[in-house]
Amino acid sequence: MTNLSIVAADPARTTEIIVEPRYADVMPLVECDNVMFSGITMGHTETGSCEGDVVSMESCSNIILNKMDLYGCGAYAITALDNENIQVISSTLRDCSYGALILNESDAMFHNTVVRSCGEFDTLEIYDSSVLFDMCTFMENNGSGFLSCDYQSSIDFENCMLDEYEEYMLECLMNGELGEEYAEPYTNIIYAFG
Repeated sequence: MTNLSIVAADPARTTEIIVEPRYADVMPLVECDNVMFSGITMGHTETGSCEGDVVSMESCSNIILNKMDLYGCGAYAITALDNENIQVISSTLRDCSYGALILNESDAMFHNTVVRSCGEFDTLEIYDSSVLFDMCTFMENNGSGFLSCDYQSSIDFENCMLDEYEEYMLECLMNGELGEEYAEPYTNIIYAFG
């Protein structure tokens, strides 16, 4: 799929894409280029445990999610494998069963986005990827950790707000204080603690 835009007709009214089978991804994108979604709410019909994600991307480029509301019970709000130039702008990722985001071999930018109330596992999982979080808010996430990543990733938090627990977990990860698996400090993460 190439050069597709799906935009809500009336921003004052909810435009929603929902999926009933909880094992299915709401919006799977494979080998897509220049795709934009704007002003749309996406999720599954029931809350609780799910196996499907909300938006999944594989081998895509130039994907824009603008003013989106991605909600659970999706296992994750966004999963991405082997993607270039993902942009998530003025959106909300919320109430997902496992966590908010998995990036693998992808580059992405999140601007003015809220990540909240996602749980069970790490809120963010980032591997062999480059990601910028700019003016994002992370709150009320209740997973086992805030960020799981590798040393190959470049992760930058600029002008972001984190809950006290999330900031503590990030600081421990950056300082190599989360046990044997994370014994070396992560110098590839940039965050100004405040």
